[in-house]
Amino acid sequence: MEFPGLGGNSCLGGFGAIIYSIESKHNIAACGAACPCCDVLDRFHCKDSFARTFIRAVADYDMPMEEALKTISPMHRIGDMKKIPYFLVNCCDDEVFPEAQLDEYVEKLEERGHNAVYRKMPGKKHGEFFP
Repeated sequence: MEFPGLGGNSCLGGFGAIIYSIESKHNIAACGAACPCCDVLDRFHCKDSFARTFIRAVADYDMPMEEALKTISPMHRIGDMKKIPYFLVNCCDDEVFPEAQLDEYVEKLEERGHNAVYRKMPGKKHGEFFP
């Protein structure tokens, strides 16, 4: 699934899975996300391509940029999350998306009564969870 403005940018697959589960008009049964970007505002500059990618994603929104970015930020969309199972994987040594941020995101999901299975992969960097 490609989102307008996101194209084939790497490091945004987990993020895309979460946003798709929120925005899709399809009957989504579950969401699996590996090493997702949970807070767009916080991670805006963590990679050279992210600011450009995120700005392109919301460039046509008729609202201030910060508010537009919140509309594509999973951390700011928890209230819109569907009541489906979530499977989240975190590479604990992720240099792109810090472990603490996904910990906080999962905690907020659970506080809202979502079914979230959360697996941590110690000693793994971003995307190294595959055998």
